[in-house]
Amino acid sequence: VLVGGMFVGTLLLLAGAIPLPAAIGNFIAHDKLSAAFYLRELGAILRADKWGYFIAWLVYLGMAALVYIGFMLVYFTFILCFVFYLLAIPVGFYMMVVTAVLFGQTYREGSARSKPEISGI
Repeated sequence: VLVGGMFVGTLLLLAGAIPLPAAIGNFIAHDKLSAAFYLRELGAILRADKWGYFIAWLVYLGMAALVYIGFMLVYFTFILCFVFYLLAIPVGFYMMVVTAVLFGQTYREGSARSKPEISGI
């Protein structure tokens, strides 16, 4: 039961995390909170640039893996384990900025490609 619940939780996490950058972009573009829940428009944007979103997620996960490995190497040394906390904030901020730019560009491209599809609905 525990493993099944963790599996379902992981699937729900993925189902919510994949369209989240497009929903945030739609919210910012329309300046309305309800725009984040326009599911047809979000689906059209995701379908219009699915490879762009895949690559953006891949870049994010690759950066997260490299940061994790780097922090574990620093954390395993007794002397440098105090440096971890000084490095975590700027590195985390840099990762957020890079992924925000990537997902913003991907949203812009997907939105521009999906406009004919949305107007035809």
